[in-house]
Amino acid sequence: MLEQATGPTLLQNAESVNAMSEALKYRPGWQEVLINQDAQLIWQRLYQLIETQVSDETTRVMKTQELFLQLLAERRIDRYIEEELSDREIEDDLISQLL
Repeated sequence: MLEQATGPTLLQNAESVNAMSEALKYRPGWQEVLINQDAQLIWQRLYQLIETQVSDETTRVMKTQELFLQLLAERRIDRYIEEELSDREIEDDLISQLL
């Protein structure tokens, strides 16, 4: 006698994959990242931004560390939130700090 499958159906698996795919596409804006105070995500976003400007891996890590500490020391995060700067304005300001 055949036993009935108890695991998820192919349709359920496909729906799960689609949901995960959509979740991976979502990228929160800078305001959301900063308001949530997610240090790891802030670091990742800074690194991704610096990656567009600096080719050397070691330099990218050092610049990310410098910029991250500068954001904290100069309270730039608070300023970005209070002034409701757009992603573009925040990234322009961050890039200007690299120069």
